[in-house]
Amino acid sequence: MSKPASAAIGHLYTALLTLPEIKLSNDITARIEPFVPPELDSEGRLRCGIDLRLSDGSMLEFTLTNTGWGKSLAAEHARRPDGPRQR
Repeated sequence: MSKPASAAIGHLYTALLTLPEIKLSNDITARIEPFVPPELDSEGRLRCGIDLRLSDGSMLEFTLTNTGWGKSLAAEHARRPDGPRQR
């Protein structure tokens, strides 16, 4: 674990938790709640989690993971057997 990565994920987690209520495209509002504070997982990667509590009572869970230096999520998806996802 690097000190810059640890500091960065801590700042990102804190910043996410300070966001005001958000409005989604379907007119449902949501607020961000803490789920898992920044920690090292069993594979030695930094990660944290948040819940997005929707006004209809449902919830979405998100995980933020430090994948390392120079790893590219886009490159990983480009190598998928079904090809890159088109926008």
